[in-house]
Amino acid sequence: MLQIKVPGAYEYLFQYHYEWFREHTVYQNETSQYRQKREELLRKTTNAVERIMKNNLLNRQITFGYIAEVAGLTRGNLKGNRFIRTYLEVIIESKESWYKRRITSIYHDLPPESKQLSVREICRMASIGLKTYNKYRDFFEEVIAELKIKETIT
Repeated sequence: MLQIKVPGAYEYLFQYHYEWFREHTVYQNETSQYRQKREELLRKTTNAVERIMKNNLLNRQITFGYIAEVAGLTRGNLKGNRFIRTYLEVIIESKESWYKRRITSIYHDLPPESKQLSVREICRMASIGLKTYNKYRDFFEEVIAELKIKETIT
């Protein structure tokens, strides 16, 4: 109503009397309805992350989309909420960590006589395509060399 009677009043108050304006204004995202919605999204998200970790649903890369799928939400719900995004940034896997996890899993499942396979063969067993292999070749070689070193130590 103030905006209708006195156009530009909100802009004036915001610019010259910000403290007073902030004390007397309730933003829509600060209402109890929005707070409940944020809490519900966070609850669904944490449940989805727990389900992924607990039930070993780790056969896919952990991304915003995967967590949203398990939680029954959309990616926009997760990325659009600052609190949820901050919580998930620690959990979300980069491509490199996802590839490392796949290669490590495949390598540990190999019988002892097959552990001398080439890097390309191990990557093929981990369902890593040729283009991806060529792009991340040095990374894959480092991961497998690290695995072989750990194996000789233990």
